[in-house]
Amino acid sequence: MDDWTPDELSEDEAYDLVAEELRRETLRLLLNESEEWDVSSLATEIAARESDISHSEVNEGDQKRVAVALLHRDLPKLADADVVEFDFEDETVVTGEHIDDLDPLL
Repeated sequence: MDDWTPDELSEDEAYDLVAEELRRETLRLLLNESEEWDVSSLATEIAARESDISHSEVNEGDQKRVAVALLHRDLPKLADADVVEFDFEDETVVTGEHIDDLDPLL
């Protein structure tokens, strides 16, 4: 890891972006599962993983808690750094130009 240097992001910005578990899990899902998600499905997947349960067992409160955090905190922060492209109106997120800079940190 000592040799890692992001191409586009500063090291401080990269570490800041992966400081929160919710952002790390979001990035893992975008990199490893699917490059495009709707926020509702993303929130359900993350809530299921947090509790180690199936999607059908995720309660509405946990799904909503994760969705609100994604919509109002984490996705805008990742979008500002061009790590994701986030459409607030459609509530969709796709990988962005600089997402590969964070892959080694995950």
